Amino acid sequence: MALSDLEQRLAEAQQAPMEEEPPTEERDRLRAEVAAARQGETEARLAVRTAEERARALHGRAESLRRQARQERAAPRARRG
Repeated sequence: MALSDLEQRLAEAQQAPMEEEPPTEERDRLRAEVAAARQGETEARLAVRTAEERARALHGRAESLRRQARQERAAPRARRG
């Protein structure tokens, strides 16, 4: 980058308005909103994990019952044969 380009960028940056800090009340309000959003996200993730664990447990129980039913249906055949 040439020196003239850098000088031009510096002049533009110096003329650009500076962003001011938001008022304390607004900053505190935004901080509280962020904290609430994070808490909500954490609770939602926990609820999803809990639901996934329950679904896996139910699936395991269903498989166990299916296996047991197959064994019970096969048992009379084994006794007859």
